[in-house]
Amino acid sequence: MVFGSVDLLNHAAIMYTTEAFVLFEKEFVDGARYKYKMAKSVSCDKRFEIRGVRSGSEGHREEPYEFKQVVSFNNEQ
Repeated sequence: MVFGSVDLLNHAAIMYTTEAFVLFEKEFVDGARYKYKMAKSVSCDKRFEIRGVRSGSEGHREEPYEFKQVVSFNNEQ
């Protein structure tokens, strides 16, 4: 594993098949290069802005491009 001390990856290694884990780990590592900040936090609702540069090989774009994505999360049990 690339990040051996990350609990999420340790859990995924136990739960997923080797093939599924390799895909999950790749996405995890790729995501680690992006910047994020909390945009809003109210009670259990959280909103994060994620920014970064994606390579030109994704989609139909030929050149790298900047992106911004908003992710919402509710941790209500």
